[in-house]
Amino acid sequence: MIDSNLNITKYANKQDKDTAMGFLSNVDWGAAKYLAKKIQKDQLKEDEKIIFLIDRKAQLIGFSSLLIVDIISNVNYGPFLSTVYVEPIYRGQGVAYQLVNEIEDIAKAADYADLYAITQHTGLYEKMDFEFLFTDTDDMDRPVRVLHKKL
Repeated sequence: MIDSNLNITKYANKQDKDTAMGFLSNVDWGAAKYLAKKIQKDQLKEDEKIIFLIDRKAQLIGFSSLLIVDIISNVNYGPFLSTVYVEPIYRGQGVAYQLVNEIEDIAKAADYADLYAITQHTGLYEKMDFEFLFTDTDDMDRPVRVLHKKL
């Protein structure tokens, strides 16, 4: 299991933009580039948050985000648990659960009663009590699954 004394760093809007961009630019994953672009263009909305889990040496372990608008445009539901990423050497140690729980806490603190996830994966979010709703196509024309959790 991952060390419980690790740091969760929250990034929102213009706070610590360079650090957030540094973490995201070192991750070879399209969703990281998506978040970096939102930060770079100051497109994060007030209620949108990105959290980074880092070790004592300030090295990235993982990140996730709470987004009001995600990769399916023009929908009447949200917010979204988005871009859950764990560095390969930390996978299988409960880090994703820690990141998801933190996003759920942020959503609850903002008085959201529901949380949605858009993913191509099967199983991970269901283990955290998300329920499959339907399949859809995202803004990049990929098939995705839409899941929901009551908070």
